[in-house]
Amino acid sequence: MTKKLEIHIIELPKVIRESKIGEELLDWLTFIENPNCERVKFKMGQNKALKEAKAKLDKISQNERMQKIAEWREKAILEEKAMYRYAMTQGRSEGIKQGIKEGIEQGIEQGIEKTKIEIAKNLLLQNVKLEVIEKSTGLSKEEIKKLKSA
Repeated sequence: MTKKLEIHIIELPKVIRESKIGEELLDWLTFIENPNCERVKFKMGQNKALKEAKAKLDKISQNERMQKIAEWREKAILEEKAMYRYAMTQGRSEGIKQGIKEGIEQGIEQGIEKTKIEIAKNLLLQNVKLEVIEKSTGLSKEEIKKLKSA
C-alpha cells in the first residue's frame, strides 16, 4: 500500500495444504485456524509453547473480565508505542535545534578567536609592543610569542 505498510493475506487452508512448510509452522497455522482441532490437541503434548498459547486463549475466552483486561493491555501497548514514536520525533527535532544552536555558538567562538589572532599578527608586523597587543586582543603573552615565532 505504501513504503511503510504492507498487507499480506494468508489463506490458511491453502497454506496448510502446502507441503513445503515446516512442521512447527504448520502447527501454529493450524492453531490460528482452529485452536480446538485434533491436530492442535495432539501437538500440545509435544509443543510446550503451543500448549501455553492454548491455555491462555482458553482462559481469556472463558471470562468476560479477562477479555476486557486483554483489550486494555493491547490498548496500553498501542498507546505506549504511539507515545514512544511521538517522543522520538519530538526528541529528534529538539536535538537538531540544540545541535544547530551549539554549532552556531561554536562557530562564533572560533571566528572571534581567529580574528584575535589575525589582529595580533598584523600588530606584530607593525612592531607594536607585546603588552599593547595583549590588551588589544585579549591573547596571552605566550600565545602572542608563538605567533611571533611562527
